[in-house]
Amino acid sequence: MLDEAGACFTIGQYTGCVLALATAVEHGLRELFDQPKSFKLNKLIRVGVDALEINEAEADVLRALKNYRNQVTHSDIDDLAKGTTFRRQTANMTIGGVQVASP
Repeated sequence: MLDEAGACFTIGQYTGCVLALATAVEHGLRELFDQPKSFKLNKLIRVGVDALEINEAEADVLRALKNYRNQVTHSDIDDLAKGTTFRRQTANMTIGGVQVASP
């Protein structure tokens, strides 16, 4: 799913990127924290924060991803067509303390 998210981003298919990325993150957190399928992204973020594996800044980025995914997935098609549903989302991403992406 991460490869799919990257491919979508590269070709400018940002909605597909968000959906694939959110799916990959949800699956990865579920596996990492050994949680059941009933645990969705919001609950998994809380598990990570409670376990001190996810800090508040990271949790905020993950919540923004979840909110954007939900806007895409659960929005009215007429609102999507008008472009009125989305809010610009930005986040700085790091891996091992090295910045890999920025707005």
